[in-house]
Amino acid sequence: MTTDSRPSNNSRRRLPDLFVVAVLAVTVLVAGLGAMWAVITPGFRAPDEPHHLNTTLRLLDGGGWPEPGDGRFFQGTYVAAEEAGWVESGLELTRQNSYATPNSIWSGVRTPFASLVPDPVDPDDRTVILDFDGRVTLLQQVDQMTQHPPGYYALGAGMLKVLGGESWPWDDQLLALRFMDVLLMAGVVPLAVVTIRRLGGGRPAALIGAFAITAPSQYAYIAGSVTNDAALNLAGAGVVALSACVLTGRWNWRHVVGLGAVLGAGLMVKGFMLAFIPVVALAFLMSTGTSHALARRAWAAFGSLAVAFAIGGWWWLKNIVVYGTFQPSGYPARPPLVDDSALSVTGFLRGAVANISRSTWGNYGWLESPWPQWLQSGLTTLALVLVALGVVLAGRSRRALLVLLVSWVGVLAVTLYGAWAEYNRSGLFAGLQGRYLFVAVVPALAASGIAIARATSPLARPLRLTLRLASLVVFLGLATYGLWFGFTSFYQASGETFGAAISRWNEWSGFGIPKFAVLTLGTAGLAVLALALAAIELWREPEGSADEPADDSAAATEPGGDLPAGAAEDLERAGVALDAPGGAEQPDDAAGRQPRGDA
Repeated sequence: MTTDSRPSNNSRRRLPDLFVVAVLAVTVLVAGLGAMWAVITPGFRAPDEPHHLNTTLRLLDGGGWPEPGDGRFFQGTYVAAEEAGWVESGLELTRQNSYATPNSIWSGVRTPFASLVPDPVDPDDRTVILDFDGRVTLLQQVDQMTQHPPGYYALGAGMLKVLGGESWPWDDQLLALRFMDVLLMAGVVPLAVVTIRRLGGGRPAALIGAFAITAPSQYAYIAGSVTNDAALNLAGAGVVALSACVLTGRWNWRHVVGLGAVLGAGLMVKGFMLAFIPVVALAFLMSTGTSHALARRAWAAFGSLAVAFAIGGWWWLKNIVVYGTFQPSGYPARPPLVDDSALSVTGFLRGAVANISRSTWGNYGWLESPWPQWLQSGLTTLALVLVALGVVLAGRSRRALLVLLVSWVGVLAVTLYGAWAEYNRSGLFAGLQGRYLFVAVVPALAASGIAIARATSPLARPLRLTLRLASLVVFLGLATYGLWFGFTSFYQASGETFGAAISRWNEWSGFGIPKFAVLTLGTAGLAVLALALAAIELWREPEGSADEPADDSAAATEPGGDLPAGAAEDLERAGVALDAPGGAEQPDDAAGRQPRGDA
């Protein structure tokens, strides 16, 4: 008598789901794009990078957290800025002079980075910032980042401490922090996928939404810089994903504490997280996947916000009590206007729209190298149309999607409010950065993914696949265009060849052409792989899939009907049987154990 030693179907280890592998590939691709920006962007030539590095090093050096406006630059930061070509010897560090930022508000002179006079310092001889004593006293040498909470800077200082980076040259410290930010912002991709699936989007919608984050190359550019936006954006994506779970499914105390903890962590990074407070409250109050009474929902919302306050919300109450404002200025105020007769609401709105759109898709350096305005305006219009279409096609998840979009509207409102106050006082369009909206990018990605997937669902499979793949190719094409545009604007002087630009980058960077070639080829390979996996997954999508808007009446009687649209499809692909209307999951193991607790 012989026995079959082969494992049974129930015990055989399953291969990873192709959809999961595709999402992982897109996540690593976004990290690759961010890493390329981290390597090609000249030192200190991303928004406020000298300030972010200096503040991180102050914590690393045990310098604590000065009062807003009292932070100063290390002497070594000023020396490093000279070596990076950021300031000319004898000029102030924080003022955006024409030498450092062409087309600044102080000068109309345009001096591209490729034409800077200083010769690059050999990488082996570059300054160790903390080896210098004393502070810069020239002009206004204020590091204004103490206007923010210290969360991001403590994270960066902790990473450098663990790696032994105190004695590294400034460019190695800068690159390490840039890579940390790349990892933080790449984490937004799986959170966007979770959000889309919870909102009822099928796998095509989730993949399209994941790829869509590559379209604004400004996202990868900011990811590849030293900025507190990196931790902020990850926290914002986490709050949105958890809020989507609460809005559309069953929840318990773990969701209450977890959502509050993520919100609180974000509140210890930057003030834009305040715009997510109503999202968390509404998520519990308007959740549809549970029969909890309104009073219990209200207590859950209160409990979650209490957790957030205990972790990070107290910082903002402290600001109100001590300084009389949510966020005190960390930098000396600009001089007020003598004549404000030329100011108007319409003039402000025109300038706000132009500035935000111009710094959302592609504008590099300290915003001195923008894409063509017609392209950025067209892409902004298209994105808004897709978001609106996604809301229309969201079906029974429309209310949940609108709740999540409150975060985007809130961040925009906060941005416009602060900019309007500065406009009325000084006449300047300050603080109108498209990158600020990336903290709430996940709801926009969700709406766009749902819009494209559901609008193409009625089409025949070949045409549907073609249009969906075309959208992914367009997204990656914009990302590639951004890298080329940024690299050439930094390193290729007028009349020079691309080879000359490579040589100039190699002199300034010190990263090395061989490693750069590996990074470039690896990122390109990831793009091809991600597209191929997405194409297979999109082709396998059955007719009449979860990308069709769901019918509420049908949901009450179909197996798995109380799960978000698309979740039942995932379970069935994984071999999980669904019970009758309650949607209880049936494990396929021999023991037939039932799951415990809420989903």
